[in-house]
Amino acid sequence: MNKLFSLNKKTLFVGAHPDDIPIFAGITILDCPENSYVLTLTDGAPLFEIDYPVVGDDGVSYKNPKEYAKKRLEEDSKAFESLGVANFFNFKFSDQDLINNVSKVIEKLDSFVVDWKIEQIVTHGFPQTHPDHEVAWFASHMVAKNNSIPVWEFPNYKFDEGVCITEFPPTSTYLSFYKRTLNEDELSKKKDLLKIYSSQEGILKNHLLSVEEFGQRDFILDVLLQKVPYLSPWIRESKPEDVRINFMNFIGDQFE
Repeated sequence: MNKLFSLNKKTLFVGAHPDDIPIFAGITILDCPENSYVLTLTDGAPLFEIDYPVVGDDGVSYKNPKEYAKKRLEEDSKAFESLGVANFFNFKFSDQDLINNVSKVIEKLDSFVVDWKIEQIVTHGFPQTHPDHEVAWFASHMVAKNNSIPVWEFPNYKFDEGVCITEFPPTSTYLSFYKRTLNEDELSKKKDLLKIYSSQEGILKNHLLSVEEFGQRDFILDVLLQKVPYLSPWIRESKPEDVRINFMNFIGDQFE
């Protein structure tokens, strides 16, 4: 599967939350929206009452998950319409609830790949600072393996004193890389695209926007040994070690 990335193939971009895909692949998608299928797994709204009201970066106070999810889904829809993507979807799981629905996510994602005849998947890397991102990675690899298609991963990222740092894990595990440095016009378009996500403006401005890059690798069981701390205090219940046990249990169930 060591092949260069190309949007000449039917490509499924799998993101954990609204805004994830535009951050990492917005301009790449703009090159070939007709072959780009976008699937976001959650509505971006935490299900924990302690998180509400949420005051978005737009200054609006969202009293409950329903209000916040409505806003985030509207932003995502508007963004992909502006990119010319006709095929964008959302499974509408709650933020931080993917780990409780791993089997269901994989089942739904597998049906999606088969029904749309997807030829490659682009998704989050691993390990990540958010469990939803890690579930997106795991589910994508399980489905890709089942359908003999490649997976391309976004670089991992972390925040250091408010600055977003992106990096791939050790490159020895990767088969191919795609890297695109945006020119001035493309960077301007991307900034305009992300302005659509007004409720997330404060977070998005810290991301590296000038480069879009993916690394292609097959699923390796040893990767599950890697972990980084989850974002605190926003991640309420999940712990990296529990998420990995959940993944291993799923893999074990496949061989029973």
